[in-house]
Amino acid sequence: MNTGFEKTILFAAIEDYVGLWELLWEFADQPEITEEEMRPAIADLTQRGLIKLYFCREPYGELSAVEYEGYEDVLANLQNWVVPGVNQTGIRASATKQGEAYCRSLLE
Repeated sequence: MNTGFEKTILFAAIEDYVGLWELLWEFADQPEITEEEMRPAIADLTQRGLIKLYFCREPYGELSAVEYEGYEDVLANLQNWVVPGVNQTGIRASATKQGEAYCRSLLE
C-alpha cells in the first residue's frame, strides 16, 4: 500500500472519529480517488489493527464498534460513503494506539 495514502488516512483518524465521507474529502485534490479505491486501503488498515470502524448516530452521537467480521460489508455499502443526515447512522474510523505509533514511525 502507498504509505502516503496510509499516512493521510491515519492522520485523519488520529485527529477525530473521521467519517468515511470525510476521508474522501482528504483526497479532494485527487478526483481519481473514490470509495472504490479507498475501500481496500481502509480494509487493510482495519485488518492490521491500525484503525477501528464505528457506527455513529449523526451528528457525533453515541459510537458502537463495527464487529471485525462485518467491516467489509460496511465498507462495501456505498451509502456509508455519503454524508449522513441528522439522526442517521454514519460510519466513522479512529486510529488505534498501534495505528498512532505506526503513523509516527512514518514520520521518522
